[in-house]
Amino acid sequence: MKKIILLSSLFLAFLSNAQNNQIVFDNVLEYSLKSNSEEESILKLKYYLDNSEKYNLIEAVSYNSTPSFSFLHQGKYLDIKAFGFDRKVIISNDEPYYFSKNIGLSSFFQSNIVLEPIGRNSVIMGIPCEYFKINSDATEDYNLSDQNVCFCIDTKNDIKNLKSLLPNANIDGLVLAYGRIDYPDEEISLDAIKKIDIKIDFDFNAEYTKLEEAYQIYNQVDEDDGDDEDDLLYVPDVPPAPVATLNNSYYDDPLCNYYSYFDNFSRSVENFALKFSSIGCDLSTFDSDYDGNPDLTRAQAIQIAKKQSQIMIKEGKKSKIIDSSEAKKLSKAFDKLFDDATNFVPEVYEETVIEAVGYNLRSYSSDYKTISVDHISLAAEQQLDYNIQEYMPEYCYELKQNVPNFDNKQLKKHVYNLVGQICDLYLYQNGGSVDYFGTIDSMRKSLLEIENMRENLSEKDTKILNEYLNSLD
Repeated sequence: MKKIILLSSLFLAFLSNAQNNQIVFDNVLEYSLKSNSEEESILKLKYYLDNSEKYNLIEAVSYNSTPSFSFLHQGKYLDIKAFGFDRKVIISNDEPYYFSKNIGLSSFFQSNIVLEPIGRNSVIMGIPCEYFKINSDATEDYNLSDQNVCFCIDTKNDIKNLKSLLPNANIDGLVLAYGRIDYPDEEISLDAIKKIDIKIDFDFNAEYTKLEEAYQIYNQVDEDDGDDEDDLLYVPDVPPAPVATLNNSYYDDPLCNYYSYFDNFSRSVENFALKFSSIGCDLSTFDSDYDGNPDLTRAQAIQIAKKQSQIMIKEGKKSKIIDSSEAKKLSKAFDKLFDDATNFVPEVYEETVIEAVGYNLRSYSSDYKTISVDHISLAAEQQLDYNIQEYMPEYCYELKQNVPNFDNKQLKKHVYNLVGQICDLYLYQNGGSVDYFGTIDSMRKSLLEIENMRENLSEKDTKILNEYLNSLD
């Protein structure tokens, strides 16, 4: 049975419809987690509020991941990849099976919310507020109010963001803090309110509808496939046609493995750069009709990503996120990245497609011994959210920080890569965007290198290696 899943090219859609759907953000509310844990206190939120108080853009940065973005409008929730200073929004997780998370969270934000006073008050940033328990009639799986959470709200403030976040709430006001009733000493609270003037062009409802329709088609296809057993057993006599444009060198491609280009920057500048560094890889691999041919050429993807980085650096300097010397250094780093990406020639493989069987088959090629793991990019680290974490072993969280500090640096690199690729395999077909064959090849490469260096390892490193591998759950 032929599977057809229709997805429009989101990026190109923005180019034609941008001028008619401008959103103006005029306030940004900055929150951070107040906690006794030093690591958790690094969690920061930026809440962009538009002048109509109907759109919400939320940026979250934690100590162990790159920034993540969420867009909300009238209770509908969307993950987005990046918030571009050039008035573009790039949608992340555009494959249909990811959309279930958007639907689930939307069901909570669109639910009927009753805020009930709990008899506790506070003063935050000199603003008095009252605590309210959140009660929702959302379904159990996505009912965040089941976690005994509360808001501290100033109902008289001129700036209001409660009903823009929860449009069916029974009151409105400015949210100054969010936490759990049973943990009063740990909460996310407001640090600053700043005036801004940021304009983006984005038709939220149109994009949400496209993704929703694609998700419905995806579900229908899955149901149809499961009902027709004969289709799964039939193998055609005619040899299938190969598709020969699939990248077999993801882990060596500078466009997709960009972390090392920003190693010498401070943590804040590195995080700023990483917000936009993945755009080139995303655009060069985006394939809306799943025919094995990306929608944009590699040159087009690099050109767009390069322009994006130039705008990002200019606006970052203008808004004093980075200074002049950091801007110059970042420009050189991005120039180096895109020069390397331009000169890099991806290897391709032929994928044999047998549509009636329902499987994509690829001829095996023994290339793993020659691949490089100098640049390590893991889905397990790039897609950290609660929907994905539950499908991985616990050691996959904060993986890089927990790899032992071996004396042999090559050993540390290969242990990190080996364990990280194992984590990625757990995400394959389980909510993560994973190159299955590339992951296996990279894992085999590091396993081989570890075994080859074992006899030359110090007694200390050998002991630490064995203890670490045995400790993995």
